[in-house]
Amino acid sequence: MHYSLFQSLSALVLAGLGCYAILVSPRLTRHRVLRPAMMGLVFGLLATLLTTNTHMIGQLPDQVYVIAGPLLFAGYLGGTVGAVMAAVLIISTRICIGGPVMGAGLYLSIGYVVSGLLAARIWAPRPWPIPSANGIMFLIISYLVFLIAPAFLSSPKSIAALSIGPLLLRMSVEATVGILSTLIVWCMVHFVVKVSQKARMNADLAQRLELAIQHSGIGTFEHLNGEEEALYDAGIIEIYGLDHQPGMVPVADWIARVHPEDRPLIMAALQAPQANEPINNVVEFRALHPSGEIRYIRAQWLTEFDADGIPARIVGTHTDLTKIKQAEAARALASSQLATVAQNLPGAMIYFITDRSTPLKPSYVSPSSLDIWGYSPEEVYAKPEVLPNTMSPDDRSKLLAALHKSIKTLSAVNHRHKITHRNGETRWLELHGSSSMIEDGMTRLDLIVLDVTKEVQQELANAEQGFQLEYILTQLGGAALSYSLPPGNETMGPEDTMSFLNRDSCYKIWGVTADEAEADNNLLWSLVSDQQVLDKVFADITRAIQTLEPFHAIVPYKTPQGKQIWLEERGYPTRLEDGTTHFFILVLDITEEVARQNELEHQKELNHHAQKQQSIGQLTAGVAHDFNNLLAVILGNLELLRDDERDSDKTSMIDAGINATKRGADLTRSMLAFARQSRLRPHSFNLNTLVGETRTWAGRTLPVNIEIETSLLAGLWTVEADPASTEAALLNLILNACDAMMEGGKLTIETANVHIDQPYMDARNTEVLPGQYAMLAVSDTGHGISDAQVSQIFDPFFSTKAPGAGSGLGLSMVQGFMEQSGGMVQVYSELGIGTTFKLYFPAKDVNLETKHKKAPTNPRSATGDLEILLVEDEAEVRSVLATLITKAGYRVSEAHSGDEALAIFAENQNFDLLVTDIVMPGKLQGTELCKALRKLKPNLPVIFMSGYASETTVHGNDLRPEDIRLMKPVQRDDFLLAIIEAMDLDGARSLDHAPA
Repeated sequence: MHYSLFQSLSALVLAGLGCYAILVSPRLTRHRVLRPAMMGLVFGLLATLLTTNTHMIGQLPDQVYVIAGPLLFAGYLGGTVGAVMAAVLIISTRICIGGPVMGAGLYLSIGYVVSGLLAARIWAPRPWPIPSANGIMFLIISYLVFLIAPAFLSSPKSIAALSIGPLLLRMSVEATVGILSTLIVWCMVHFVVKVSQKARMNADLAQRLELAIQHSGIGTFEHLNGEEEALYDAGIIEIYGLDHQPGMVPVADWIARVHPEDRPLIMAALQAPQANEPINNVVEFRALHPSGEIRYIRAQWLTEFDADGIPARIVGTHTDLTKIKQAEAARALASSQLATVAQNLPGAMIYFITDRSTPLKPSYVSPSSLDIWGYSPEEVYAKPEVLPNTMSPDDRSKLLAALHKSIKTLSAVNHRHKITHRNGETRWLELHGSSSMIEDGMTRLDLIVLDVTKEVQQELANAEQGFQLEYILTQLGGAALSYSLPPGNETMGPEDTMSFLNRDSCYKIWGVTADEAEADNNLLWSLVSDQQVLDKVFADITRAIQTLEPFHAIVPYKTPQGKQIWLEERGYPTRLEDGTTHFFILVLDITEEVARQNELEHQKELNHHAQKQQSIGQLTAGVAHDFNNLLAVILGNLELLRDDERDSDKTSMIDAGINATKRGADLTRSMLAFARQSRLRPHSFNLNTLVGETRTWAGRTLPVNIEIETSLLAGLWTVEADPASTEAALLNLILNACDAMMEGGKLTIETANVHIDQPYMDARNTEVLPGQYAMLAVSDTGHGISDAQVSQIFDPFFSTKAPGAGSGLGLSMVQGFMEQSGGMVQVYSELGIGTTFKLYFPAKDVNLETKHKKAPTNPRSATGDLEILLVEDEAEVRSVLATLITKAGYRVSEAHSGDEALAIFAENQNFDLLVTDIVMPGKLQGTELCKALRKLKPNLPVIFMSGYASETTVHGNDLRPEDIRLMKPVQRDDFLLAIIEAMDLDGARSLDHAPA
């Protein structure tokens, strides 16, 4: 029993040692398959050793349950190879040992190994070979499951012979043994893993320490007091170049390597402990290496004393500082050289050392920073943000982005920016630099900052001048180019060269690119639309080449796109030393100026024509006005004579005189129509109705060889005009059309609705308002009118008819009537084809209602108790009108001026009606008199009389819609009807005799 237990514990210890050897082996660490396989072999050997124990529990050997732990871990940690090796070992051992229940033992052994493999698949050790808690639980459960199998593998008689109590006891013991076996192996593995980890860690640390000492120039020594030799390691041997192997070396040999100047220092330091000096010593000195190199050494040691206080041993290290000293010397030299270079540079030097994660702070700033930024290097070191703060936020962010990009990509950086110097000046700086990697993963960024303020200011000035020139040319629509002729050439030729200064302007002006124009210097000249102008320009340029005097020309071009342009060209020639003739040419697009000039000339012509028309109109209106006054006197006296005359012969003569007076009135009315001062009576009507009526009676009078046709638009807009004048205008155009078709032809009258917009008016130089118009057109197929005559046909007394065939006032009257009606007349004619006159009436879409005014059948029979104030400056006219008023049964008071009438009315405000001329001598004209009297009597009716009715609109400013306007000469019946209408004597309204 005790021997079996001792054997099991020995096997467990051996297994632990085997596992430890595997885990700490450097060679096996790199083998992922061999290392687990060796672990499986160790656990297989452990199970084999435990199996050799012959102690029996019941019918099965106890080793079947004791080996459960090793076999489970053989499969769990050994992998497939280790599991197979462990299974082969245990199976071989079981076969050799034999026994009554060998089959059950083999079954359980193999089951343990398989369970370990399953556990490794499901809950693999992470990290290997540390088992997980879930994996251990799975192993124990697997063991318990397989524990039942041996009982069932036993013979039925053996099972029947056992009682329940002993059976449960035996199974409990077996379960406990297997679980303990598993847990013991788990604990052993856990312990071995910790020990092996510490062993590997210590080995790594020792190896690293050894490597650090070997490569850091450090050596160790040990010297016993009084001995002539000291223990030196390989580091000491290498540092001093001693001709010895590591070990005991004479101290004198080491002293011989110390620099002669530093030996006293060393000897004093070594004697210090005996002189009761501090026992910790550090000293730096020089040594002479056999290679001739002087090495710098730092020695550090500790002196140990015995019980009597006597120095017994010295232990210490020697450190080779040669490279450090050399680096410091090189750095000092570089700093000195850098300072020298920095002082001679026109800018400043700065470099940064950064790990790419911390904000940039300058490691070096040259003294020139005081001149460039106004801050000394010390101020920059203390506050690195002072330099970025001299820039605008936008420039600062752009510069920092460029610097970080250089640091990240190790690329060059170039940047120009503006700063504000400490003294307030604005300066421009140009920065150039690059980044490089240095030791310890750090990055170094070297920068040179130059003050380029003067250069930038010059560049800006040049750019501003160029920009101003280009801007001026662009605003003026111009181009600048240079043109060169080879030496000796006095005329332009294909070998000439030209170059545009502002290349985009070439296409904007000529419609061809600068490249095309420069490739063919004749291309632009080919676009000139007037050959005579081109010949003159060539002659001027040739003369400029010969005399070196500037040339100037205004040239018409037609671009490839079909656009007509006008260009003003000025060339300034110079002769170069090699004989080359060079022109600097400025070209300005003056197309709009030429158009405006042409328009101005056209407007001048129109203005001259309008002034001529106005002068003739004013003369005609003045003559008609005076003639109307004469006719008024004649007509009034003739009508008065006829009332008292009973002799039929005399009555006939008086009637003839009255008719002649009426024809004279018609003549003056025509003259006033031409002068646009005729008395119009506008009404709303439809042109189609007027055309239909005119065609009905006029068609019968046309020659048989003239075909008349009408094309009337249904839904034609209503117009408001004088129907009689419209009919007269239409008749005038019909007669003119007939005169143009003496051999016959076709006359067409048409109507249409048209919309006239501003561009239409601008193109035809009309002064009507844009909007809706009803058009009346009269066309013929006659001989037509030439362009020269078309511009004159509306002039008074101009006629295309034969002498004596017309007065020349017909079309002038039509034009005057249309303009007075707010419309216009247009003519279109082609020789040999025909002519069309179009009358445009402003449309007024109103519902036409026939308004019938009740008038007395005999105006001379109307009477009333009226008192009328008559104002007329012409005595003859005033006398005739006063007689008519008196004979009609009304009372009348006469005044020759407005001033006299105001005085009369002021004394007597019982007047029922004012009859007044408009243009009179004195301060008060007719409309002003009306205004003054209505202040005294607001409801005073007024009848205005004039030689031309437009005076009431030109001079009047107090007219009312009910005021009546009569045009001289006026017949008696019309005059009396006006009095009745003004006073509403037919009953439409009652008279108000009450003073105001």
